[in-house]
Amino acid sequence: GLIAHSNGLLFFAAEDAAHGREPWSSDGVSAWLVEDILPGPDPSLDLSDPLLFYLGATPFFAPVAAGIVLLADDGVHGQEPWLSDGTAAGTELIVELGAGDAGTEPGYWQSWLPPIVLDSTVLFRSRDTERRHLLARSDGTASGTSVIALLDGQTSAFLPRASELGIYANPPFDLCWGPLGSGAILRAFDAATGDEPWFSDGTPGGTW
Repeated sequence: GLIAHSNGLLFFAAEDAAHGREPWSSDGVSAWLVEDILPGPDPSLDLSDPLLFYLGATPFFAPVAAGIVLLADDGVHGQEPWLSDGTAAGTELIVELGAGDAGTEPGYWQSWLPPIVLDSTVLFRSRDTERRHLLARSDGTASGTSVIALLDGQTSAFLPRASELGIYANPPFDLCWGPLGSGAILRAFDAATGDEPWFSDGTPGGTW
């Protein structure tokens, strides 16, 4: 969701008429706008879709060693991972996973699944500009932010079948997606193996 705690600061999303919905932070004494990532009244943290708002969906905030990783749209790169340490100077685009202003997008069923934090590395699920489904990771650095797995086709791993879930079904809390030991376990579907449990330690070689 759009709240996280890191390095003694609380990060949360707030909205005002001048800046729209943007990341804010508090040290418990005062609160401040971290950065107007999308300048002006439009939000960089867009939850305008009523279904995604109801689900408390991505964009997300997740703690890492240097602050938080968040998905935000600056109007130029589309929705991409950013790092923030709670200051404007320390808030920056980490890397562009999806080329151009389309960026990456969470998709409806990924939105039910919050990011998983493993030893200051965030695992999250998204889609690229070609609507291919991916599993990505970020530790808040450009070198540590990448796509772990990307599969083509109408059905792909890291995505439960839409026919199973139903777009307006209640959030599928029975989906397998959570931390397990040194990695994360997830329920996924691909054409070769069908619906099976998968595991990822946050690396391409450690995802099966």
